[in-house]
Amino acid sequence: MKSKILKISLFLFLLGSFQNAMFAQEKEGIVEKVRAFVPSYVGENDKDAYQLQAINHHKLWFFILDDKKSLHVLTFENDSLQKTSEFFEMGLFKIVDKYGMSCENKIAPVNDLTLKPYYKFKKKASKDFERLLYLEYGYVKNSFFRKVGNVIIFPFTFFLSNESSYDKAIKKMQKVEKNIQKQQNAYQSIASPLL
Repeated sequence: MKSKILKISLFLFLLGSFQNAMFAQEKEGIVEKVRAFVPSYVGENDKDAYQLQAINHHKLWFFILDDKKSLHVLTFENDSLQKTSEFFEMGLFKIVDKYGMSCENKIAPVNDLTLKPYYKFKKKASKDFERLLYLEYGYVKNSFFRKVGNVIIFPFTFFLSNESSYDKAIKKMQKVEKNIQKQQNAYQSIASPLL
């Protein structure tokens, strides 16, 4: 029995290390593809040079910071740059790897930076990026057609039930629970005179 557990744990360890090696190779390939895009801004701090690739999505700005050692994704939150989560970084890099980015060869002033060129996602990449934004930040863009659709559908919502199937199932369970409680009380009232 112990030998089987040892074999299984050894197999899982080898499988995990193989997956980590594959993930590291995949990440290196993605990093090279992201670095191939022309930087929107090149600057220097006290120690090293860095470059930014700016991504615009419906008035939201995201920056891929390349400091020659690693890549990081930054965004503006409350008028300051904030580092995004590793999940968001990998999602963004995979979108760039799969679809690429569309270059907008225009000047865009963002706070104190002048960006040229900046990038946008088109078609399927934009939809995937919106899904990633929804997972990370809960961001949903309210489009004109969604607003018009809500206005057109609103009068008919009075005829629809507001309860979901989950709410209906909970109400059924509560009714069953009340019936059980009534039956238990009835049995107790019958049995109590005998005691």
